[in-house]
Amino acid sequence: QKSLIEEEDEDYSIWTVPQKQAILLSGSLLGWFSPMTASMYYPATAQIAGDLGVSVSKINLTVTTYLIIQGLAPMMIAGFSDKAGRRPAYIICFTIYMIANLALALQDNHVALLVLRMLQSAGE
Repeated sequence: QKSLIEEEDEDYSIWTVPQKQAILLSGSLLGWFSPMTASMYYPATAQIAGDLGVSVSKINLTVTTYLIIQGLAPMMIAGFSDKAGRRPAYIICFTIYMIANLALALQDNHVALLVLRMLQSAGE
């Protein structure tokens, strides 16, 4: 029979300590992208408006839709996350986020900016 102290020392995870630290570090860094993406957009608003030939109000609309989708997206992914697990949901969302970022870097249209910002927000 094992003593209470021996039972507490048993490992209850298949991950080693360095693997757990790497998972924690990557999750923390990926969680940092959401506030960074939202806040680094503001100083460039006037420049983006000039580059696309639209008003600053139209660029501000992309910020508004970004925030709305950011609030609604967790409801859409929650059911999938419950069934498939957090890891697949996290991987899918981050993949969507990265594809949206690449597409945003290549576009030069206001409507595309609006749609891709919503997609980017959904992927966060």
